[in-house]
Amino acid sequence: MGKENGRLGRGQIANMNICYQMYSLDYFFTSTKRLGLSSIELWGAPPHLDQRFISNGELYRLKRRVRGEGLRIVCYTPFQNGRVINLADRDKSFREFSIGWLRRSLEIASCLETDKMLVTAGRGLLDESAAEAFERAADSLGRLAKTAGRYGITLLLEPLREDESNLVCSLGEAAHMLRRVSDPALKTMADTSPMYAQGENFTGYKRTLRDDFAHVHLVDGDPDGHLALGDGNLPLKKYLEELIELGYNGTMTLELIADAYFRDPEAPLRRSLRFLSPYLEED
Repeated sequence: MGKENGRLGRGQIANMNICYQMYSLDYFFTSTKRLGLSSIELWGAPPHLDQRFISNGELYRLKRRVRGEGLRIVCYTPFQNGRVINLADRDKSFREFSIGWLRRSLEIASCLETDKMLVTAGRGLLDESAAEAFERAADSLGRLAKTAGRYGITLLLEPLREDESNLVCSLGEAAHMLRRVSDPALKTMADTSPMYAQGENFTGYKRTLRDDFAHVHLVDGDPDGHLALGDGNLPLKKYLEELIELGYNGTMTLELIADAYFRDPEAPLRRSLRFLSPYLEED
């Protein structure tokens, strides 16, 4: 069943500071409000939030700033590049460091009072057993899920493109990981870029995962990339119609990442919102 009015809610759409790397966090907050949005997915990386150095006191002040701006953080997305943070690494010391990094990320999410945090499975080496690397990732995610449960936070496992990971890139692999970990604190999400690369769709995610499908990254691509909606050639109209038909009421982040956008991030975001307009409830 679709939503009663046949539209998605504007409140479901979140802006993300990853496109504002040349601006301050204050500018990002003001820009988000200019765009008519009230939800944000907070990317935890410099220049906005350096997880290596930020204190809990600073996080509590940031939480108050966000609330004072009339915004809400729907998801915390910590820095977790596979070369630096890798839950599947075969080096135990590096793997333990990665788990510790993401446990601190969960503490940060708790301080900011958001109930979701994005995580990826990492990757194995191409000349080792993918099954063994998958098991290492599952063990790491299981340990993190236990920590997340204590904080009351849902971990969102994001399938990646095959040039980013060789462990969880498809719906089937994400579902396998959720079964393997078997912890209610671990759910999954869909990013339209890797979803398209796998020939998948939102209907498959919802039918397979049901309530374990809990978040969306909306991007266009050519076919790769994280482009503004309408700047690429992904079948976004079909995807949005699917979400309406499914009655999807979860969050959807515009995760735009392109060098051409960084000097004027509002322009591609405005284009994306115009693209979305026919599918959103009227104000």
